[in-house]
Amino acid sequence: MEQKQLDNILEITGIPEDKDENLEKLSSKLASKLNIEKRQVSMVKKMKGRDVKEGVIQVVLQQEEQVDQWIRAARTETIAMEDITRRALIKANKTLLWQAKQTLKETYKYIWFQDGKVLARKFDNDKPVIIRSSCDIDKLSIQKYR
Repeated sequence: MEQKQLDNILEITGIPEDKDENLEKLSSKLASKLNIEKRQVSMVKKMKGRDVKEGVIQVVLQQEEQVDQWIRAARTETIAMEDITRRALIKANKTLLWQAKQTLKETYKYIWFQDGKVLARKFDNDKPVIIRSSCDIDKLSIQKYR
């Protein structure tokens, strides 16, 4: 699946499995908590996790821009929802982002995914570096200083 096809999907993790869970109610509650209109939600579905890990709840929004709105709202909430809301990513992008975060966390202040790219920034005012492959991660990890 192409990354572009996932651009209007928000993922929510860290919610314990509940056999009686109502995904519509959960997304409405989340929208209310974030002070966002629940009618932005087109569909909600649960994706199974691996082993005993909790699954991921995917919230399909009507427009791509709404995903950013939900994520920004989650980051301003006092319930630390930035840890549980994120853009849906294809496996290759998810793996690359995870590898970048694991390898570069000591030397790069910011590592994130935006507009179909993994980006990293050492300092607040630096220009972001685009990470396209694990080779890029290796190159960045050996650059200790600017």
